[in-house]
Amino acid sequence: MLNSEIKKQDAYFSAVKIETSKVKLWIFIRIALAIYFCGFVNYKITNYIIELLFKNSLFDQIAQYFLHACFSFLAILILFPRKLRGELYVKERREFRFGVLLAIGFPLCLIIPTAGLHLYFGANLSLVLPSIVNIISITLLSIAAALEEELVCRFLLFDRLSRVLGVAISVVIQLIFFVVLHYSQPHMSLSRQIMLSVTSLLLVALYRRTRSLLVVMAMHFSYDFFLTIFFGGFLGYTHFVGFVSNTLLGEKYSNYLKLVTATLFIGYLIITTKSAGNKDGNNVHNITQV
Repeated sequence: MLNSEIKKQDAYFSAVKIETSKVKLWIFIRIALAIYFCGFVNYKITNYIIELLFKNSLFDQIAQYFLHACFSFLAILILFPRKLRGELYVKERREFRFGVLLAIGFPLCLIIPTAGLHLYFGANLSLVLPSIVNIISITLLSIAAALEEELVCRFLLFDRLSRVLGVAISVVIQLIFFVVLHYSQPHMSLSRQIMLSVTSLLLVALYRRTRSLLVVMAMHFSYDFFLTIFFGGFLGYTHFVGFVSNTLLGEKYSNYLKLVTATLFIGYLIITTKSAGNKDGNNVHNITQV
């Protein structure tokens, strides 16, 4: 009788293990398909549409980035319909408000000290009001970057891949991918690579704290939008002149300030996640949620 019960238990656990392995394999296949579409297939489709509709247009690069982000969203939505729809809902209003405040606070923590140091050293701030065209362009590019990069790096390569490879490996993979995505931009110095790596960790920490892709997208958007409006820089292949000239302190200072601020924010998020995150099981991964 005892041997019969043991055999039944062994058979049950073997079946569960096989089922779990199948689920992991199915998740991995869909991640690979999504990456392939977001990269190669999407590039071909958007290039064809740009050649057809926006060739030699003032907004050809902006249209290409925006279309690329939209098609990537559709591809991932088709491959992960239930999970992605769930990530785009506001699950808890308190966590959502917390995330939005953080999304606004992070760029302000970078803008205020930089502008203050310019004034302290008596530098000419060279205030230049951005044109309406530039504001619209920066807005569209910031939306496209936040949408596509968070879907690929935080949703696919962190959230989904962590079900297959575990959290630690997924964090490293999404970090590397996030840095590589920005290699097409000029002036990719070592300090900028370090800054991008820490920013990637900040976005992962915010995602684990709030469990909301919308909040992470809001953080990414506000970072790109406000810093480009104030200090200028590259978004995609397009260079914008900012509201405030940042030539006095230079790029290295800017990257180190971002590094220190992001590290402090990461520490705060880790502490608050550990103290409050496990009460309602927000951070518990369920392999069945595919």
